[in-house]
Amino acid sequence: MDIQLGNGSDFFNEEETTLIFDLLAEAKTMAASQLRTCASSPDFLSQMELAFGEGVDVSQWQEAWLTGDVTFPEIEILSSLELGNAWGASARSTDKIYLAKELLENQPLGKFVAVLLEEYGHFVDDQVNLIDALGDEGQIFSLFVNQKELTTSTFNKLREENDQASIFLDNQLVNLEQSQSPPYSFQVIAQGTDDDESESDNSGWTIVNLTNNAATNASSYYPKIDGDYILWKNVDQETLLDELILFDGHSTQTLVSDVYIGTYDLFGDQVVWTQYTDQDPDYEVYFYDDNQTIRLTDNDLEDYEPLVSELGVVWHERDVEANTDAELYFFDGTTIQNLTDNDIDYNFGVQISDTQISGDWVVWSNRIFNEDYPVGEPGSIRPPADDYDIFLFDGNNVINLSEAYGTDTLPGTGDSIIWRDWNPQISDDKIYWASSGYDLDWRERVGTASYLFDGQSVTQLNEVEDIRAVSEAGIVWFGDSSGGDSGIAYFYNGDTVEPINDSGYVYNVKISENQLVLTYAPQGWGSDYGIYTYKNGELVELFYPNSGSYGFDPEISESNIVWWGYENSSSGIADVFFVSLNDPANDLDTEIPVISVDQNFYFPENQSAGFEIGTVAASDNEGVTSYAIAQGNEGGFFNINTNGVITLTEAGVNSAANDFETTPNTFRLGITASDAAVNTSDEVDVTVNLENDPNDDPDDANQDPIANNDAVSTEKNTILNGNLFADNGNGIDSDPDNDSLTVTEVNEETINLGETITLASGALLTLDEDGAFTYNPNGQFEELDDGDTDRDSFTYTVSDGNGNSDTATVTITINSPILSNTLMILTDNSPQVIPVSSGFFMDFAGTQDSTRTFNLEEGAGANNLDAGATINLTGTSSDFTYRRDGSTLQILDGNDNLTAEILASPDTTSAVNFDDGSTEVAVAGGEITFGGESFEDGEEIDGAITELTLQETDAGISELSANLINEPFPSSLMMGGETDLETGNELNFI
Repeated sequence: MDIQLGNGSDFFNEEETTLIFDLLAEAKTMAASQLRTCASSPDFLSQMELAFGEGVDVSQWQEAWLTGDVTFPEIEILSSLELGNAWGASARSTDKIYLAKELLENQPLGKFVAVLLEEYGHFVDDQVNLIDALGDEGQIFSLFVNQKELTTSTFNKLREENDQASIFLDNQLVNLEQSQSPPYSFQVIAQGTDDDESESDNSGWTIVNLTNNAATNASSYYPKIDGDYILWKNVDQETLLDELILFDGHSTQTLVSDVYIGTYDLFGDQVVWTQYTDQDPDYEVYFYDDNQTIRLTDNDLEDYEPLVSELGVVWHERDVEANTDAELYFFDGTTIQNLTDNDIDYNFGVQISDTQISGDWVVWSNRIFNEDYPVGEPGSIRPPADDYDIFLFDGNNVINLSEAYGTDTLPGTGDSIIWRDWNPQISDDKIYWASSGYDLDWRERVGTASYLFDGQSVTQLNEVEDIRAVSEAGIVWFGDSSGGDSGIAYFYNGDTVEPINDSGYVYNVKISENQLVLTYAPQGWGSDYGIYTYKNGELVELFYPNSGSYGFDPEISESNIVWWGYENSSSGIADVFFVSLNDPANDLDTEIPVISVDQNFYFPENQSAGFEIGTVAASDNEGVTSYAIAQGNEGGFFNINTNGVITLTEAGVNSAANDFETTPNTFRLGITASDAAVNTSDEVDVTVNLENDPNDDPDDANQDPIANNDAVSTEKNTILNGNLFADNGNGIDSDPDNDSLTVTEVNEETINLGETITLASGALLTLDEDGAFTYNPNGQFEELDDGDTDRDSFTYTVSDGNGNSDTATVTITINSPILSNTLMILTDNSPQVIPVSSGFFMDFAGTQDSTRTFNLEEGAGANNLDAGATINLTGTSSDFTYRRDGSTLQILDGNDNLTAEILASPDTTSAVNFDDGSTEVAVAGGEITFGGESFEDGEEIDGAITELTLQETDAGISELSANLINEPFPSSLMMGGETDLETGNELNFI
């Protein structure tokens, strides 16, 4: 192979040299495959003329590429610094391609191939043109070969780019054409794997951390993606000021910094956002068009939710303080137009189309107040009299689709029925929206429907309900047939409806032409959640909360997905992550070999060198070509050949590996297998067991392991975690020969470790290799009265790997706790001061008096507290965590349990008193404020880390209030004595 490594004795070690040769071989194979595909395209000649100039003759190159005949020039590997801080370069004078060492070390394979093709494009240009083609012809060539769409603006930018540079190499000045400079090294955090039983094609993907904030003082949030462009917000953890970052696939650009960023959107390299500063405190709209930044608004109003497409920019504008009508404005690149000019309180759900997908459309929903159903008497509930209609702007006119096509009155079962059309979505020149019907007299939901507008007529979609996402692939919605949001998502492909999940909870979902991505909590609402894809009827995990990692708000463009989250939530540092599920690597053989698990080999002691111990079993779609011992062979006792045969080496002959009387007698070898495409399997442990020669010493025969009976206990609703091998009342499980123990059977049935077993009682059991177990009562003991107990049991068998085993019995005592607290059911005339005892959670759902005071003991909780209430908490402000959830502020204790949930209001503040001071829940600048901190939706602050600003006060629960906690309330129904409640049950104040 024509490759030259950089100078210096320590530039590459032997392992790095081997890796580089392997990577280059794989990259060249992938590049040749892409060149063959490009050469077969009907647009090939026109694309080559765009890259290298009109009239260029590339017929011989096309013929060679079609047959797979691709000859690369000599490739030299240097540092990025030596290449002028570039990924790669090409020189006509040396007839070489230069690649940066950092490119091979830190970048995904697809990126490596893209740079190799860019420099190969410069090499081709040197062969077909006497004078270098205009601009960066190498990158234009690479984009065509990678089948990337090249917009007019991007092409013009590359055509005008100067990629020339001169650097000294080997004491000689060399003129180069460079690949774009690397902004920083991305961090690869996960690799996709194949699953033979999976119909999904998400294998081969690579997740990268785009921001790597661990060493900085910033966190990154809310990425947007369109094609190769990604946009996100960085927040300085000290100043809380923001900066807006645009990434084009090669480098980043800071569009604005040291401001407060609102919402933002992008279309290719065009970006729109809202921002404000301390000096200019109202959100204003800004637009960046890859050339300059334009301020579109300059007023004292609130401008928000801007969106951008090839058609132009739209945004909302409203005077929040005066509560005036909202308007929708449109900017076509020259002038600003008011699309609504209405007397309506709000516009929401604005969508602006990408003209490549859905034409020149803007669609939104208007809220229209129904004067025939005014607000009732003070204290009464206002009926849902407001109507919502779908409006369309086609570039010339505004049309009310709901009125024009009659969906506003369907099914029209009476004057008291109103249908709200909302949540419009655009895809493939079609508009979709959801509709909900309400009976105004009874304030009941009477039905749901969904509609499709194809530009000519409206059709009702009977199969579809609450639309959340649409694309050419299909429609996704949430909820059940009654319109409730059950956390279950459904997918309709035009023919059939199928649930995406049958358990857990789906938070949000985005869909493209060929991928569907969602935020999903497998264990249900409120539990850990991560990023998943759904394809061919299967949920595939991309980024899940292992060891405290979380993913939020995924966005998708074709098969490229971005989201923000935490690799480790305890750090408080958020990053932006990216994955391409159609990486060019997937066009080749990316299926990794699979080594069979639980392989054990036995051989008698006192063997000679070369003795064949056993053959490792592995499979691969293209066949396994080599094996390696990655771990466990530090002494060099064993060897494995290309066929997977493990043999004893010369070093092993005179070692413990060949002498039973010298321990250890069991060796765990970490084996990997590779195929011709240099795909390497996961490392799998294979066990080699040395057996005793009975003629040596009969007393050395392997002995049976010892399994002791276990006695454990748990409460009827509590999952129990433990270890069978530990001392659970009768001593630990052990083996006289120090063999490793493994559980092989439960209740005399063979098991698969890690899988859940249903016991005869209905309880669930999971076992791991090291004896760890999880016992889940699974609701089978709910009938136990307080203070009663029951028992469950199972047997397990342990093996020492040498054919010896022992069996023991596990007995689980199931307890039902006694609740000593008193159940109190209150009516609306409950007192002004309401104490809540430890162990109770209060949900105040009745008519509230905003002047009530709530005294919460440690371990108590209260939900749905109205603005204006006073809340007295036990403990200091540093004992709690504070989180904004929509229009409420949640206060959580040190165990992440909800202590208080308080409605925030711009008109009324709520006092919260701690032992170390007091503060108020208020609204300012469109954000909830508390203790000197401002909270965006979803933002969380740990009081132990961020010190709140408090007023001095005699805060906390007073002695008088504390004495009232267990006293009867006036006009309240008391139920004394023992109850059926368990610890943690709720008190409903109704």
